[in-house]
Amino acid sequence: MDIQSPDSLGSASDWLRDVTHVFFAAYQERPDAADLTQVNVALLRNTVEALEKHAPGFRHVSFIQGGKTYGAQFGLSKTPAKETDPRRARTPSSPT
Repeated sequence: MDIQSPDSLGSASDWLRDVTHVFFAAYQERPDAADLTQVNVALLRNTVEALEKHAPGFRHVSFIQGGKTYGAQFGLSKTPAKETDPRRARTPSSPT
């Protein structure tokens, strides 16, 4: 099924019926921050709305997180990184 398409998810209603927990790892990269947000929020929204509609036992979503949580998209960091390290801020020369 295509989680970009609410219709595709709706047509999978029989398959979704027994879903209780989701490990959500879908992600699409975009060069523009607004596009990045829009497309990835839509992936999650489509998935959750379909589950809420077709999966009466749906209870939980877990998200996988990667380096962007720590600002890896803004350039190299010291290694090893530690949870106590400050977050990296975007600079004018950083990619979005």
